[in-house]
Amino acid sequence: MQENNMNEIKRFNKEIRQDLVEMMKGFVTSQVAQSDNIASIWAKLAEDTKGYADRSS
Repeated sequence: MQENNMNEIKRFNKEIRQDLVEMMKGFVTSQVAQSDNIASIWAKLAEDTKGYADRSS
């Protein structure tokens, strides 16, 4: 009985670790995508407002 409980605890801990790793991978992937999106928006804004800097010089 005690050995069975220990095996279940080990299995449970392994599953928790796997779930955490997958969750972290998803989070990192999401953050990279969001960062790329923000960089794209800033690049477009810089291009769109380039004329203002040229006119003030």
